[in-house]
Amino acid sequence: MTETTAPRMNNIPGRRRSVVLTSHPRNATGQTLKVHWGVADPATRGPIVGTLENPGERNAIGTHAGAYSLYRALAVAAGQLDPQHKPDLTDTAPAAKIGPFPQWFDPDLIVSLDPWGHLGTQEFSGLMDKGWDIRPTIAVTKARINMPEIRDAIAAGRLVADGDILTEAEWENLVFAGKLMTYEVGIRFLADYLQGDIYFKTKRPGHNLDRARNQLRLVDRIEAAADAMSAIVVQNRVPGENIKSAKRII
Repeated sequence: MTETTAPRMNNIPGRRRSVVLTSHPRNATGQTLKVHWGVADPATRGPIVGTLENPGERNAIGTHAGAYSLYRALAVAAGQLDPQHKPDLTDTAPAAKIGPFPQWFDPDLIVSLDPWGHLGTQEFSGLMDKGWDIRPTIAVTKARINMPEIRDAIAAGRLVADGDILTEAEWENLVFAGKLMTYEVGIRFLADYLQGDIYFKTKRPGHNLDRARNQLRLVDRIEAAADAMSAIVVQNRVPGENIKSAKRII
C-alpha cells in the first residue's frame, strides 16, 4: 500500500485526507509481482521490487539502497553516475549466511527485514533473467567488534565462548599481524612519496617520507617488544577457546 486514509476532518465535512507514505508515483498499472508476506518459500513469497527504472514494477514503499540513496543522488548530480545505471549482480552472494529462522515467517510477528533480500540472485534469478529489476533489499557483512561487556561476561563464566571469536591461526599471528600492517602502511607512505605524493594528502614537502620513517621505526619497536606482546596475548586470551599459546612468528 502507498496511501492510508485519515479520519474525516471536522472543519470540512465529507472530506478525507490521504497521507502519502512514498515519494514515488503510485503504480497505476497493477503489473507487479505479488508478495505473500510471511510465506517461508521464496518463490511463493515473491521478491521485493523497489525499482525506479519502471515504476509499474514497484511493489514496495521506498527504493533500493536505503540510506545509500543519498550517495547515489550525489554521484548522479556530480555527473559521475548514469541515472539509468543498473548494477551487474552476476556471481554476487552475501558475505555470510543468516537464517532463515522460524520467527521470520510467523504471521503474528512484525518482521523488520526482508528474509530473502540478500538472496535475489539465488532465489529469483529466473525472474531477473526475464528482465525484472530485483536488487538486494538488505546487506549482510562480516565484522569483528571488541565489546568489553562480552569479554567480561565470558571471563566471569556468564557466557561460553564458541571458539569462533578468533581462530587458532589468528591467535598465533596477532603480534606478527601488528608488525605486518605497520610495515605495509610504511611502505605505502614511502611509495607515495617516491611517486610525488599523489595518493595521501600532505601538508608540507616530505610529509609522506616522515610518515614512512615513523611507521618503520614503529616496526622496529614492535619487533623489540615481540616477546612482551606475545605474553600479553596469552594473558588476555579468552577462556574456553582452547588455544594453548600465542606463538611469536617474527
